[in-house]
Amino acid sequence: MKVCIYARVGNNDQTALDAQVEMLKDYASAKGYAVTAVVSVLGTSGLQNGQSLKSIIEMANEDIFDAVLAVKSSRFSRDLMTYMDFAGKLKERGKTICYALPDHEAADSVAVFDLIHSLEQLAT
Repeated sequence: MKVCIYARVGNNDQTALDAQVEMLKDYASAKGYAVTAVVSVLGTSGLQNGQSLKSIIEMANEDIFDAVLAVKSSRFSRDLMTYMDFAGKLKERGKTICYALPDHEAADSVAVFDLIHSLEQLAT
């Protein structure tokens, strides 16, 4: 599987960002994933993070990866709607998100997206 690594720290600690990227590269290697892109964001504002997510969607359009690999979902956004919009756009392009956390700690974004969509349908 081809993956795009996405790493983000909310402060200006370049060492922490570099460590996150290296951890994700090691995880990808251990799983047999081919890293085809790396997007890393330091000390993000909402605007800066939004631009990085847009660049990932553009790479998805170009079929550069099969999945985006991150440490956990909050690295994309702490705002549920932003995260769900991003995950939905990836799903529309046949891409998914995977996490470098143990399975019991990480939610599959596609399953979460489908669950929220189903709940929305029940509410209408």
